[in-house]
Amino acid sequence: LVARSSVGIGEANYATIAPGLLSDFFVKSRRGLIMSVFFVAIPLGTAIGYLTGGHFGAPERLGWRHTLYLVGLPGLLMALTAYAIREPKRGAMDEAETGKKGGEKTVGIVEGYRVLLTNRGYLFASLGYAAITFALGALVVWAPKWLSSDKGLTVEQANQVLGLCAVGGGILGTMAGGIIADRLTKRIRGAFFWVCAVSSMLAAIPTLIAITSSNKTVYIVCVFLGVTLAFISNGPVNAVLVNLVPANLRTTALGLVVVIIHVLGDGISTWLVGWISTWLARTKDSLPGFIVTLGNILHLDPGTQTLSIALLLMPVAMVVSGVLYWLGLKTPEGKTS
Repeated sequence: LVARSSVGIGEANYATIAPGLLSDFFVKSRRGLIMSVFFVAIPLGTAIGYLTGGHFGAPERLGWRHTLYLVGLPGLLMALTAYAIREPKRGAMDEAETGKKGGEKTVGIVEGYRVLLTNRGYLFASLGYAAITFALGALVVWAPKWLSSDKGLTVEQANQVLGLCAVGGGILGTMAGGIIADRLTKRIRGAFFWVCAVSSMLAAIPTLIAITSSNKTVYIVCVFLGVTLAFISNGPVNAVLVNLVPANLRTTALGLVVVIIHVLGDGISTWLVGWISTWLARTKDSLPGFIVTLGNILHLDPGTQTLSIALLLMPVAMVVSGVLYWLGLKTPEGKTS
C-alpha cells in the first residue's frame, strides 16, 4: 500500500504539471495533437504492463515480486531526462497566437479555486473526464478477471488480448482524437468538446456488446473498438482544459482535475464493480427481480456472470460522459474553446 501510494504521488505530480508545461511550448491550434502524442503513453504503457506483467509475472518465470521491481527502472530514467527540459515562459504561446499579453499575475489559493469553480466549461469538461475515467478505470482493473471468469479465457490469454487492445486501440484512438480535433478547430467552434462528446457516447455501443456477447471474435473486436473510441477524447479533453483557464492557473486547474477524475472516476468504479460482483455472488439465490430481468434481456446469468453484470456500469458512464461534454459545449467558455 505504501509503495503504491508513493507511485501515485509521483504520477499525480507528473499528470498535473506536464499538460500545462506542454501548453507553454505549443499554440492553441496544435494542442489537440500535442496532447494526444503525450497521452498516447497511457495506452502504450498499459499495453506493455499487460504483456510484460502477464509474461514475467507467471510463477514459472520471474513471479509477481521480481516483476514489480521492473517498474522502477523507467521512472529513474525519466527523472534524469527532466534536467534537459528548459523552462518556458508561462502563457507565451497564448500571446504568440492572440497577440495579447497574458500576464503572470500571482493568484491566491482561494481566488484561484473561485475562478476555476465558476468556470462552467471547465467543470463540465472535468466531470466528463471523470465519467470516462470511471469506465476505463473499471476496465483496466477488472477486465483480466472478467475475461477469465466470465468469458473462459486463461489469465495469460486475457492479458494478451487486453494488451493488444490497449496498444492498438489506445494508440489509434488517442492519435486520431488529436488529429480530428485540431482539423475541426478550423471549421467548428468547440471542436474539442464535440470530439469528446461524440466519441464517449459511441464507445458505449461496442462496450455493451462486448459485455453481453458470448462469441469470442465479437467480444474481442468490440473491446478493441470500445477502447479505441474511449481513448479518442484523451488528447482533446486535456487540450480543452488548458485552453479554458488562464496560463497562471493551469497547474492548479490540472491538479484539481486529477483529484476530480480519480475521486469521482476510477476511485469509485474499481471498488463499486468489485462490490456489486461480490454482492451478486452472495445473493444469487435471492436476487432482486430487476437484476434477473436485466440478465434475461442481455442474455447474462446474474448468478455466474457477476462481473459482466457489474461492468454494465461502464457503457452507462460513457453515455454520461458524452452528455457532460455536450453540456460543456453549451457554456460560454465551451463555445470559445
